[in-house]
Amino acid sequence: MRRNALGFAWQRPATAPDGEPSQPPARPVLSLIADHAARRGGATAVREVERTISYAELFGAARHLARRLAARNVGPSSIVAVALPGGIDSVTALLGVLMCGAAYCPLDTTDTHRTLRLLEPVSPAIVLTSSAHATRFGDRQCLLTDPPHPDPQSPVPAVRPSTAPACVIHTPTERLEFTHAALSSLVTSAQHPHFDLDSAGAEIARTLSTLAAGATLTLPQ
Repeated sequence: MRRNALGFAWQRPATAPDGEPSQPPARPVLSLIADHAARRGGATAVREVERTISYAELFGAARHLARRLAARNVGPSSIVAVALPGGIDSVTALLGVLMCGAAYCPLDTTDTHRTLRLLEPVSPAIVLTSSAHATRFGDRQCLLTDPPHPDPQSPVPAVRPSTAPACVIHTPTERLEFTHAALSSLVTSAQHPHFDLDSAGAEIARTLSTLAAGATLTLPQ
């Protein structure tokens, strides 16, 4: 097992009984992004109109959020519903949720009725949102992304089970769940299978694919 500078571990492919290497597992997406943050942290990770954030800044912000979630006992097997408009904050939320080992479930901030309807079967451990949207969730436990919060220094789970849910996405016709292993395969494999994703799912794949490649993610205006 190898471990990179920021602590993300992965294993080399096993060898099959006949001596031939078995199919190598996909490298964890967060491990790839961690490498970019450590080796070329000043490079621009995300560009949003006139605002930009570097790989080091993005990874640091995601780690801060992961610690805040861990302090609320959110981790592997938990689902985090995320109600944030598209932007750098939503990219940070995606990475932070995955980093603490939980499953990321995006919600539509423009359709309150659909958002509340989806929350019932999802049963999230927490709703990650901003103060502008928090009132719509009633008594549900919310974690606000604004204003800035001190770092609780809570430990982030060192092991993220590959079979644990990483994303829960709702299309108009079905609910799709991806494990951490499946998400890594979807993002990093050059010939990954086609998934019928809605716009939210496609945006997750595009975001992680771009960052895993070390490129700049340009967000639409």
